[in-house]
Amino acid sequence: MAKTKIPTYRYSTGVYQADTCQPVREAVAKGSLSLVNLAHGHYPGELLPENVLPGLLTVGHWDAKQSQDWGLDWHRNEGLELTFLRSGSIDFMTQNVSKKLVPNDMTFCTPWQLHRLGNPCIDPGILQCVQIDLNIRNEVHKWSWPQWIILTEDDRHELAQLLLYNQMPVCPADTKMLQCWGQLYRAVQDNSKLSHISNITIHLNEILLLLLAHLRKTKGSTEHTLQPIPSPSYRVVQNFLEELKNVPSQLEFPWSVRQMAKMCNVSESVFTKCCHQLTNLTPVNYLNQCRVNHAIGIMQTQPEKSITVIAFDCGFSTSQYFATVFKKITGVSPKEFMRERNTK
Repeated sequence: MAKTKIPTYRYSTGVYQADTCQPVREAVAKGSLSLVNLAHGHYPGELLPENVLPGLLTVGHWDAKQSQDWGLDWHRNEGLELTFLRSGSIDFMTQNVSKKLVPNDMTFCTPWQLHRLGNPCIDPGILQCVQIDLNIRNEVHKWSWPQWIILTEDDRHELAQLLLYNQMPVCPADTKMLQCWGQLYRAVQDNSKLSHISNITIHLNEILLLLLAHLRKTKGSTEHTLQPIPSPSYRVVQNFLEELKNVPSQLEFPWSVRQMAKMCNVSESVFTKCCHQLTNLTPVNYLNQCRVNHAIGIMQTQPEKSITVIAFDCGFSTSQYFATVFKKITGVSPKEFMRERNTK
């Protein structure tokens, strides 16, 4: 059988590749994890025929009876990803949120959103997962829902807007949502029944409709005014800012606002506006925040390093400027921070 091609996302400064779930495959192979999953493409589980629910990348659950020796480190997937924790606990993180999930918590990540499961490893528990491919492969692609999603065009558009601007990708499931996830769980397990695909389709649509209702409520009212779906420029800047936050080597470069804007192929004014929308900070303040956070990580894991070396490693031009910025953000100087840490 031909090897399945891994989807990619191309943007102005690079390429993302979808996660392959290799740790899940290995855990299933050695018997430490059980997996009940229906899938398309490169995802693990029982492969669905091409003409059955096309665009449904994965639907099912894993059951970890014991603590695992692996986690799903920072990664991206090409689809809209929804998860629901039936039992146990698990650490869930995005670039803005870190939360220990408890039973009945639900998460949602948009296509290619950076996220992580496990800190660093997966805890015992049953986690349901759904991924729906919306055919986003570059910055200008618009969300394209599979035909079996029966929400109206207006509802689909509104759901996309709310998800893209949502800042809290975790919520407790209400009674109706709990019932839907339970019905989906049973429908995937009962795949010997003739109508299980129809049941899965119905429950997935119900979950999306309930998610739309939740996001409307979170927004404050069903009569809210929505912003337009983010422009390609917004997405490019968002990707770049994520790289600054999560890729330490990016911080070493002596960035100016002009250079950051040029990297994103936008004007300085557009870059500054997008950065403020995404972070509530100016580009320079956001860059300094990322550098200081990285410096704190180095201080905690490599205390033998000098403050001057740490400053240069994090992209500061001088140790004096580093100390000024560090104290402004943390309230203490680097020396005081190191002294307090060593006395604990």
